[in-house]
Amino acid sequence: MIARCTREVESLHVFFQEWLNGEVPDGPGRLARVDEALDDTFIIISPDARQTSKEVLLQQLRSSHGAWQDGRIWIEDVTGRALREQLALVTYKEWQQRGGEVRGRLSSALFRRASEAPEGVA
Repeated sequence: MIARCTREVESLHVFFQEWLNGEVPDGPGRLARVDEALDDTFIIISPDARQTSKEVLLQQLRSSHGAWQDGRIWIEDVTGRALREQLALVTYKEWQQRGGEVRGRLSSALFRRASEAPEGVA
C-alpha cells in the first residue's frame, strides 16, 4: 500500500510539472489522470491555510496549462504508514523551482485503496 501511495505522489507531480510547462497537450479528457487519482472528497490545504476542493483544483489546472516556463517539481523523503488495511498516510517534501526561486513544503496525504485509480489508491 505504501509503495502504491509513493508511486501515486511521484507520478502525479510529474504530470503537474509537464502540464504546467505545457509539455503535454491540452484537450478534452486530458486531466482525467488527475480526476481519477483524486477522491471526490479530496481537499488540499495550502501552506497559507486555504482549502481547495477537487473541483476547484481541476478548474485551476485547466486554466494554468503551459503557465510555467521550465518549471520543475520534485518529491523527496516519502514516508508512510498503514493506518488500517484500506488506509495509509504518507508524508513527503515537495519542491518547486520556477526561474531562480526554489520553494518547498512538507505535505501529507491520506490514501484509501481504490482499484479504479491509476495506482490503485486515491
